[in-house]
Amino acid sequence: MDVHGAGATDTELDEAYLVNEILSIHATLDDSYGSPRLTHELRRGRCVNHKRVERIVREHALYAKDARRRKVRTTIPDVSAPPMPDLIKRDFSVGEPGRRTCGDITYTPTGEGWLFLAGVLDLGSRRGVGYAMDERMPTELVSRALTMAVDLRGGDVAGMIFHAD
Repeated sequence: MDVHGAGATDTELDEAYLVNEILSIHATLDDSYGSPRLTHELRRGRCVNHKRVERIVREHALYAKDARRRKVRTTIPDVSAPPMPDLIKRDFSVGEPGRRTCGDITYTPTGEGWLFLAGVLDLGSRRGVGYAMDERMPTELVSRALTMAVDLRGGDVAGMIFHAD
């Protein structure tokens, strides 16, 4: 800028407009665009050099968030606990309904955060017999799914095996 008060040059104004446009696009797209995609987006409405965009991105430290999924670790095993016996012996084939059940927990991202789902499957009928959902993963989540499975059987769980990893 001119130190004698003449104001900003056309080049400086164009640079300032470009910086504001880049900042706006970067924020609007959840910081997921780096300089190549920002350049492509800017070229929809103006002629812009990719090296100029790279320089502005670098000067303003606008780095793209890594949008790749990361494995979320939901279970931390207790290494000091004795191993539980595998009563099903990894045989998940169809058998008599109501005798062998298995369960697992899964999770999915939602607009309000993570949603955890615990499910119980009857291996004999291949039907889901219990489930529970929560925004957290407390021990009670599995307990509620098992309670639903027991209630579906009318409380008669004699001889039933439940397997979970």
